Amino acid sequence: MKRSIISAAVLSAVFMSAGVFAANNEEGTLTINGEIKGSSCYFDSGKDSEILQLNAVDASLFANKAVGEVVEGNAQKATNMKIICPGNSKLTSINITNVVFGDGGIIKPSTGADTNVGFKLKMDEKHIDKTGVIDISSLNKTLGGEGEIYTLNFDADYSRLNLNPVKNGQLSATVTFSVSAE
Repeated sequence: MKRSIISAAVLSAVFMSAGVFAANNEEGTLTINGEIKGSSCYFDSGKDSEILQLNAVDASLFANKAVGEVVEGNAQKATNMKIICPGNSKLTSINITNVVFGDGGIIKPSTGADTNVGFKLKMDEKHIDKTGVIDISSLNKTLGGEGEIYTLNFDADYSRLNLNPVKNGQLSATVTFSVSAE
């Protein structure tokens, strides 16, 4: 009989202590919700990509060039990229987001032969520096039915990456842009 009384006392103590702990919760939960929206400015469909095909140049043209000096590529292109900012949206910046820059803002090729040559990207005849920030103050802007339309007039030159001998080969770089607006 003594055994059953002791067990009953122990069991009731266990159930009572569980109730005490439930009343005073020692942990809380905070849920944070948010949303990141795309910029109100966007690249026009069909004008959101472009290929600059530079003319082939002779490696000897780089013989007396310093690092960063350019050889014109005289790019062939079919279209200019366009950004649309609807309504009261205002374009605040265009940034290059996925390239590796060498000294002097030279874009290092992402594919192709190791030629010791890269590219210097230009917007409206001005080279873009290694910050990858594009000066939007001089962009060609027109007003259309969808809002303000910015035409991006890109061009590129070849540029010497280092003082190693320039070698023959094909090279390529893909540049991604992001836009911000207010």
